Amino acid sequence: MEIITFDRLIKIASKLNVTPSVLRDRFFSNAQFFQDGEIPVEYTKNGKQVAPFVAPEIGGQVMERDGRKVSVFEPPEVAPQRIITRKNILRAERGAGTVIVDGSENQDPNARKVALIKNDFADLDNAITRREEVMVSEILFTGQVTVKGPGYDEVIRFWDQADRPYEELAGTALWSATATSDPLADIERGIKKIQTRSGHTPTEVWLHPNDWALASSSVKLQAQLNQLNTNIGSVDRASAASGNGVRLVANLAGLNIYTYSQSVTVQNLDGTQSVVELVPDGKILFANPTAETMMAYGVVEINDVKAQVTRYAALRRVPNMYLNQKNPAVTVVEIKCAPLPVPLEPDAFYVIKVK
Repeated sequence: MEIITFDRLIKIASKLNVTPSVLRDRFFSNAQFFQDGEIPVEYTKNGKQVAPFVAPEIGGQVMERDGRKVSVFEPPEVAPQRIITRKNILRAERGAGTVIVDGSENQDPNARKVALIKNDFADLDNAITRREEVMVSEILFTGQVTVKGPGYDEVIRFWDQADRPYEELAGTALWSATATSDPLADIERGIKKIQTRSGHTPTEVWLHPNDWALASSSVKLQAQLNQLNTNIGSVDRASAASGNGVRLVANLAGLNIYTYSQSVTVQNLDGTQSVVELVPDGKILFANPTAETMMAYGVVEINDVKAQVTRYAALRRVPNMYLNQKNPAVTVVEIKCAPLPVPLEPDAFYVIKVK
């Protein structure tokens, strides 16, 4: 088949929806695009100044624009590729989980190649979505994202390290100490922290299923739920996890409590693989989906081999496809993008390490 032109690929990409995800779509659904290599970010911290008293003969007093800080970030590039060889096209491989072509294996080789390209683009989009979900998780729970890969070794930080929206429990307060822990008090404190720091009120708590098992085993929480004439909330023991691993398990102190049990595999530079829990075991997140954030996308460079020029684009996904004239020749399918989840109000989120 003929290689699809870059312009046509871009038109197709601009109309397609990317693979859904949980944390990214819930808390960083505001996609913004930047046509240069940098993303300017103006942070907002709680700056509830009171108007000053000023005597009439003085006229007025300038108020500083506190609570605002501007930083500039360069988004890291993500660029997975797939290679289609003659062997892939002419032989119907039947490995586990592999579907080369929908329908008969006797299809024309060109039809097989079309199906391969379609499947590969879908797989690459899924892989990028998982990378974005890992980035969002790391930012929400640690205030930073670690960028390691060929040509990358950096940490992009969003939390004020001297005044982080984060705390750690210790001793008998740890949720693992079920006889003495007080999860409800911790939840009430998390609510107050966000209200004080940002002016927002959290509506949700996200935690690992293991941490919810500890919280629901707390002697104090069980006693509080069993008391008559209280309105602290309820536990939904019948709730089942959705297909994406999310489960609504309770409503406490006015907050919906969600568990999220998905994990992904990350390839390390040394060739080994690590399993990453998208909601880490031991930390709970207080959040409100209305907090101001953005999913920023910077510009990426594409070699348009067919037109013999270099192209630039800033999209959620920038696909490309070209022939690599080696011996034997192969077709290269790739998707590039430069994503960076940005919490414009970092203090609208709060994390407590509970064990």
